[in-house]
Amino acid sequence: MRSPRSPIIHHQPSISNQQSCQMRADEVATLARSATVQLTANPRAEDAENELDVSNDKFKSLGLDPILLDSAAGLLTEVQQIANKYEHRCDRTKVVSKSYWNKGTAKAAEGKTVDVGAKVSA
Repeated sequence: MRSPRSPIIHHQPSISNQQSCQMRADEVATLARSATVQLTANPRAEDAENELDVSNDKFKSLGLDPILLDSAAGLLTEVQQIANKYEHRCDRTKVVSKSYWNKGTAKAAEGKTVDVGAKVSA
């Protein structure tokens, strides 16, 4: 709550979402070259591809030193290590999304299967 003595300052609001980098799914798949990738129908009501114009310059100016997917200490390496360590706990029948945004996306996915049995290699 603003103090009655505080002046009212009018500023343009700034909305920020923290992100370290921007990659499309196919670019991430290229990073994980040894992983098996199976394309499937998109369950969401959105374009098959979109190009986002994002920047993390604001957060870098505030001190963000991001760990990127493809850096030496990359996030992808960490995710692969954790996935391999706990793969015995994974119920692969639950991995693939079976919920769809509408009847059209559900129909597009009919008859398509996804193999989620491949182990992720580090």
